[in-house]
Amino acid sequence: MKLRLQTYSPVHIGSGNSLSAMDYVIEGTHYYRVTTTQFVDFLLSYNPSLVDLFSDWIIEQASLMEDLKYRRKAKEINQREKKDLNQQLSRAQQETNLRSFCKTHELESYFIKYLKSKAEDGEIVRHQLQSNRLNYNKGQVQEILSNSQKQFYIPGSSIKGAIRTALLFHAYMTHDLDIPDLDDNPYSYKERLEVGLDLELEDAIKEISNLPDRNKKRSKRREIAGYIGKDIEPFMSYGIKINEKGHKERRDVQQDVFKFLLISDAIPRVKSPAISVIKVDRYLLEKDRKSG
Repeated sequence: MKLRLQTYSPVHIGSGNSLSAMDYVIEGTHYYRVTTTQFVDFLLSYNPSLVDLFSDWIIEQASLMEDLKYRRKAKEINQREKKDLNQQLSRAQQETNLRSFCKTHELESYFIKYLKSKAEDGEIVRHQLQSNRLNYNKGQVQEILSNSQKQFYIPGSSIKGAIRTALLFHAYMTHDLDIPDLDDNPYSYKERLEVGLDLELEDAIKEISNLPDRNKKRSKRREIAGYIGKDIEPFMSYGIKINEKGHKERRDVQQDVFKFLLISDAIPRVKSPAISVIKVDRYLLEKDRKSG
């Protein structure tokens, strides 16, 4: 059975790769994904001697940034000096991009023509930007998942997870689920959840605020996130049974009914502007105590 899915908000399934300014080029309203191999091919087609210059430039920029990072960690520097080093490092990171190298060697116009030509031939990935008025040359780009044919898709496992979550939410919101408690708790699941969750969150917030380590805070948040579904998901997915001793226990995960729901990967029917690069701002609610 074939279904057509329509998204009502931007969907991003990441490949796990974070792309720096060395991995892409912004030109007008377009974003070009450029690999090192593709850039070297361009240099070879224009002037093979530029390859060695590019290699030396990469080494120089990497050494500069490593030196700035090392000096920034020195105990004898004051806050003003540290701030200055941070600004120098930020500037060096922003200037370490393919376009900067091309400008230095007066290659920029030739490189842009090369990108447009290769994008038209489908050899280089090109996306539409959300707006050409925004500065996209700072920060990293979280790469979207694609297959070997450079087609972007939503994995069937992600769609299946969304369906599972929707069914569980619908069941909880529309039915007073009588989920058996393994400890013979007399209250219904909704009552246990609504009362217990408030207490759990109250204690968890206090615990998180007292944790000095950021990784421990992140781990605790994941623990809290799993609290809501720890009872309802097993009950809805593979149920609870009475064992030989007459005690209630969860069924084996292998009996999950969602195993019988097979969903293939979904590929967008429209290439553009279905896929675009969006600038996302993050607002941190807390700062690392060490950095202030």
